[in-house]
Amino acid sequence: MTTTDPLVLIVWTALIGLAAFRLWRLAAIDSITEPIHGRLRASTHPVAQWFDTLVSCPWCLGFWLATALTWGVWWLAHPYTAVEAAVMMWAASAVTGWLGSDG
Repeated sequence: MTTTDPLVLIVWTALIGLAAFRLWRLAAIDSITEPIHGRLRASTHPVAQWFDTLVSCPWCLGFWLATALTWGVWWLAHPYTAVEAAVMMWAASAVTGWLGSDG
């Protein structure tokens, strides 16, 4: 098992974090998905409320998006090791959370 160049890992982490942020924004904020998240926000059903909380939180949904993107890229191309992917998914989800936070 070889270690990937640290600069390559930083670039992959940043790209995955930015992609996860864009997907989160699409799901939670963008007007194109307003019919979906508008219905979730208006619903009184507990599952719909839970799902709305998940989708609207960049730290919550950002983690799952960053995880899926990190492991998806690893599965398709193996540009980094599995251990590096495990670390990258956490870092990429932090990028998503920071970009999506109000403060």
